[in-house]
This record gives sequence, structure tokens and C-alpha cells, in this order.
Amino acid sequence: MVDIKYCADNFNSDAVSDERKLCEKFERNLRIISKMEDKRTRKDKCLHFIYWIYEEARKIINKNYSKFTNADFISKFGDVQRKFYKEKDIIYYCKFYFDDTLDNWKEQKILNDYFRNYDKIKLKYPSDRDKCQKV
Repeated sequence: MVDIKYCADNFNSDAVSDERKLCEKFERNLRIISKMEDKRTRKDKCLHFIYWIYEEARKIINKNYSKFTNADFISKFGDVQRKFYKEKDIIYYCKFYFDDTLDNWKEQKILNDYFRNYDKIKLKYPSDRDKCQKV
């Protein structure tokens, strides 16, 4: 079981709220990734986690836009991250940058998915250079 310490300070005690659940997943995964010993696995998990959390946060913000501002919601996650990284037993840092726009987060995720899956895409949709040159 992973200890969740900081989400309660930033989100109300409504344990069923999407924001609180996402915060708890965020903190739990920061803790798990920070203790991974294999560098390659850590890097892959961290990168995947970054884009996953951006996408999940973007969905919640878009769904609840009248409930809170983008800056307010994001600052709460930044606060959890800052408190977590002040702990002494952190082995590896999976750093998030919450100072970008929601649209840029989406674009970064799409680009990451594209480059991560480039070889699979290339096999599934091969280019026919001969056809391109005839046009």
C-alpha cells in the first residue's frame, strides 16, 4: 500500500470527487516511480505518466470549467508535487511542468504517442513513394 499524504491538504474531503481521485493517483504514482531502480523502466513509466496525467487533468478541467479555473486546479497538483519532492527518501524525480496550456498538453501527448508508436504506424500504413512521384 502506498501512503497518500498531500491530496487532503489541497482537495476537499469529498472522497468521490474526480479531482481528489486523480490527485491520489498522481501522488501514488509519483511515489512508485520515484523508487524504481531500473533507469529505462523509470524513464518510460515517468514519460507515460506525465502525458497520462496531463490528459486526465485536461478532461476534468474541461468537464468542470465553471467549478474552478485552470490555474487553481493545476496549482493544487503543483503543490502536491512540491511537498512530495521535499521528502528525504526520493530516489528518482518524475518532474511535471504545470505551467503550460491545456491545448499544448494535448499536442504534447499526441506527439509523444506518435513518436512512441512510429514503427507500428509505419508498418500499418506504409507509404508508396512511387505513387507520390507520379502525381
